[in-house]
Amino acid sequence: TNLLALVHADDFPDDLSRASETLDRLSPDLAKTYKRYISTLKNNLIRRAEAAERRNKALEEEVNLVGQRYIDMEYPNVDDVPVRLSAVLDNPANRYVVLDFWATWCLPCVKSIPMLKEVYAKYHDKGLEIYSISQDSKAKEWKSYVEENGMNWINVLASSGSKVYKDYGIEFIPRVFLIDCQTGEILVHESQPDLDSILSDLLP
Repeated sequence: TNLLALVHADDFPDDLSRASETLDRLSPDLAKTYKRYISTLKNNLIRRAEAAERRNKALEEEVNLVGQRYIDMEYPNVDDVPVRLSAVLDNPANRYVVLDFWATWCLPCVKSIPMLKEVYAKYHDKGLEIYSISQDSKAKEWKSYVEENGMNWINVLASSGSKVYKDYGIEFIPRVFLIDCQTGEILVHESQPDLDSILSDLLP
């Protein structure tokens, strides 16, 4: 049981308090046998807790841009052609644009791709466009990922440190914005909004 508890502590690192309690309750023999491993695991738990605290603090301080006007940008797409956001909003076929800040190495971002594909398929013909901004550092791998996963909307690459992240206050990804093409107003600013529910009202 103690050994299973140790495995549990390692397999569920996001449950920090429970993992720490589990480690503290290990039998003396098991604690001695796995002393080095447990020490490493505890240090990792501490680092994760500190990182979570920094993230939560940053999120609390984040400025919500809902109600403000979008900030323009221009970055290269998968064909290395610069695409300006304002040109996408000015396209008469588009009524709303989703700004999706993501990266291939970001697990929550990757998990959101099926949802983006669904809303794009459902609402694109009604006036929805998606403008995804990737933080990836390797263009070749990013291009392959976009193609292999059928992300058939506008995808651009803006490496970490690019001006757009400061403009939109991006500390963590994913970050999703919804822009009204007619007014240029940001209607949604969230990590993982229920876009289908929102768009069903806007694009019935």
